[in-house]
Amino acid sequence: AEKERKAAMEKRRKELAGSLPEEPEAGGDGVVTIALRFADGRRGQRRFDGDEDMATVFNWVDGLFGMEREKVELSTMTGQKKFVWGDVEDGDMALSDAGLGKMTGLRVAEIEDDDEE
Repeated sequence: AEKERKAAMEKRRKELAGSLPEEPEAGGDGVVTIALRFADGRRGQRRFDGDEDMATVFNWVDGLFGMEREKVELSTMTGQKKFVWGDVEDGDMALSDAGLGKMTGLRVAEIEDDDEE
């Protein structure tokens, strides 16, 4: 069963990676640059339109960096803002609404698998 799950995740990752929107021009109107920092030292950076959905950022983390979007928390470097998949999956939180600036650093943390409440 674990093997099947892994295969399903691989397939989903390819789909997520393929579904990412085109990267907008740097400096364009309302363009948000997101820089990711992972606990293991990896980094990623990409531009999105400000009206793009926060869920898309999770899809990017999952599709390109291989971390299940349901199991990560994205937080601003100051820790003031935290985002988890359950809050954004319905697709109604635009990056601009999430309060992300033109250049935003986000820490990517794996959520500890506590017993579901």
